[in-house]
Amino acid sequence: SFGMIYGFDNRYALDAVARYPERFALVGRLDPASAHLDADVAAFAAHPGVVGVRVLALQPGQLAAGHFDPMFRAAEANGLALCLYTMDSLEGLHRLAAAHPDLQIVLDHLCLEQPDPAALAAGADPFARLPQILELARHPNIAAKLTGIATLSKRPYPFDDLRSEEHTS
Repeated sequence: SFGMIYGFDNRYALDAVARYPERFALVGRLDPASAHLDADVAAFAAHPGVVGVRVLALQPGQLAAGHFDPMFRAAEANGLALCLYTMDSLEGLHRLAAAHPDLQIVLDHLCLEQPDPAALAAGADPFARLPQILELARHPNIAAKLTGIATLSKRPYPFDDLRSEEHTS
């Protein structure tokens, strides 16, 4: 699975932050199923330069079922941002944003599917979910991260199709 690429070992990144604190800050991954999640998040947050945790909610229904609620609580309690990537329904995220007003939630890759080039060439609309994402703007603690946005373009650099009125209004 996608989550296995990164795993939950943050030692390399923690070392980089410790060696070059003027250059790096860390958003790391912790095991949301850990029996000691609160202690794990508190220990992680205690490292200088740690600013957040990343959650990959890749299975349908995980947000609505509360699978990541403990991670949201622990991140908020420790003053960390929570970066989330999910293709799941966003209804659960409305609930979580309202329940955790002091938690900065960052939508990784705008929570838009990163389609393969063949799907784009065949006419897939990578922005089909954008109206749902924009509804989340009513929560002041939700922000969007545009990393990877160029992968959604059907044109080469400078990706001028991403600046169309259709996607910016």
